Amino acid sequence: MADEKDLKNIENEKISPEEQKAKQEAFIKEFMEKNTKELAIPAISEGYKKEVYLIVNELDKIKREVEEKITSFVDLYKIIEKKLEELSTTGHVEIKEDDYKKSKDIFIKYENFLNQILGELLGELSFYSSLIAEKPLETIRVLKDVPDDASLYLLEKLKSTKKYIKNMLKDLRMSYSRYFVGFEEQIRKLDYMIAYLKASHSKK
Repeated sequence: MADEKDLKNIENEKISPEEQKAKQEAFIKEFMEKNTKELAIPAISEGYKKEVYLIVNELDKIKREVEEKITSFVDLYKIIEKKLEELSTTGHVEIKEDDYKKSKDIFIKYENFLNQILGELLGELSFYSSLIAEKPLETIRVLKDVPDDASLYLLEKLKSTKKYIKNMLKDLRMSYSRYFVGFEEQIRKLDYMIAYLKASHSKK
């Protein structure tokens, strides 16, 4: 049976991007056919619909928060890059490639983390929005081991989403604060070094 290892093998094959994309799509289609099933969505109660409206509003609010964090984080790193470039052009300081790479890797890792969260939020937002759309979603695709009771599935999913939001927000805000403070500290150090070198140079 196709698995994640098979998908990695496809990604590592030396074939054209078009062929790779076609193979990945075929793999995903095969996986979906073998491991998932469709459930018909019953009429949604007014109580559940109210809960969905609340979760959609909350997801949209968090989505905008994550988008703002991504923008400010990228802008902050651009400032660091600009100051590193300014420092290197003075000719008095050599920027070690390993140090620069470490800083860049940290930035990329956390930016990817933020984008992953954004993708998860967009997926959840799309799903719940489709439940309360003018033409609501009629079927959902789930793993084969999920019980056939769609009403139970929707209730459990709502509980799971609420728990996900609570845990994700805690991790997001704590990690963002840590990374943001770290990058701000780098900027302060770079500003000090630039100012010191300029002052030293002007005395000569």
